Amino acid sequence: MRLLLACFFMLFCSVVTAEEPAGQVLKILKKRCVACHGSVLAHPKGKFGHITDLPRLVTEPQFLVPGKPLESEMFLLMSEAEMPPRKSSSAPMPKAEIKVIEDWIIAGTPIPEDWLAGAGGGGGARTSSWRVVLAGWMGKLHPFVIHFPIGLIVVVALVQGFCHKERTSGMIRYGLRFGAAGAVGAAMTGWCWALSVDASETLTRHRWIGVATAILCVGLVILEKYRQQHPRWFGVLLWVTTILVLIVGHLGGELVHGPFFG
Repeated sequence: MRLLLACFFMLFCSVVTAEEPAGQVLKILKKRCVACHGSVLAHPKGKFGHITDLPRLVTEPQFLVPGKPLESEMFLLMSEAEMPPRKSSSAPMPKAEIKVIEDWIIAGTPIPEDWLAGAGGGGGARTSSWRVVLAGWMGKLHPFVIHFPIGLIVVVALVQGFCHKERTSGMIRYGLRFGAAGAVGAAMTGWCWALSVDASETLTRHRWIGVATAILCVGLVILEKYRQQHPRWFGVLLWVTTILVLIVGHLGGELVHGPFFG
């Protein structure tokens, strides 16, 4: 029995070890490179937007040459501190991470078989279940929904700050309601969209600040009923929410156009 357990343990360890290098490389690339080369970008740098699709990447000799790190353009850019760019928030790449990628290339860029079966999605981590398909479909609505909270909340803030309060109370009330509905819809569709793309620090910030903004928008709708009794609190919360809307919009622009689009 002990011998059987020992054999099973050794077999398990060998499987884990075989998958470990590619898994570590994928984790590094997601952390360091998706901001410029992620699949979500409309205009990735160098027209290269599949940095985490390892099964595809290892078949492209212009980026990787299995067994030859010094002939692999991607590794050379990393080892010479040109990738990630110096002004990127994910730079510089630690030598330990570069060594992991180098060892993986020297080993022949091994890819687990289950990744190859699900090639095209960055490691076979995604499935085609109806939940994923539904989430992906809802996520496609995100670009259409986001403009409502951005436009309406900013307009409400400007009206509140510079226009006659009594004459614009209806505009503020309905602007906040439609803006809050749009913010909640944007948060929900954005969360679904994030499930089908490569994760990054920018995406994480965009997601959570977006959720916080949606919650504040709902809070504004509730507080608006007491705007006359607490005008200062209402004004502070409105401008904080407006600033968050602008920050979320900027982060969304980075996700679509890259970190240096501005």
